[in-house]
Amino acid sequence: MEELISELRTFFFENFIFDTDTYLDNSVSLLDQGVIDSTGVMEVAAWIEEEFQITVEDEEIVPGNMGTIDNIAAFITDKIRKNGGDDLAATALARGDAVCSETTP
Repeated sequence: MEELISELRTFFFENFIFDTDTYLDNSVSLLDQGVIDSTGVMEVAAWIEEEFQITVEDEEIVPGNMGTIDNIAAFITDKIRKNGGDDLAATALARGDAVCSETTP
C-alpha cells in the first residue's frame, strides 16, 4: 500500500500542486487542503480508471473514497481485490507492470 500511496502523491504533485515544498497530509481532505476542487475530483476519478484499469461509478465519487490520499488508496485496493486482484496487483498497475494472477475455480 505504501507504493500505491507514493504513486498517488506523485500524481497530485505533478498534476495539482507543482510546488515540491508544499506539505501534503495523506489523511486530510484534499478539498480542505486546497489541492483539488470538484473538477479535480473528476480528473482524479478519470486518472484512476485509466491508470488502474478499474471503473469508478458515479456513486463511488464520494469523500469516503476520494476525499484523502489514504481513502483513494483504500478505494483502489478494494476495487482491485473485488476484481480478483490483490495489493501486489495494485502496486504493479501503479508502476505500469504487467499483472498476471491465477484464480482457482
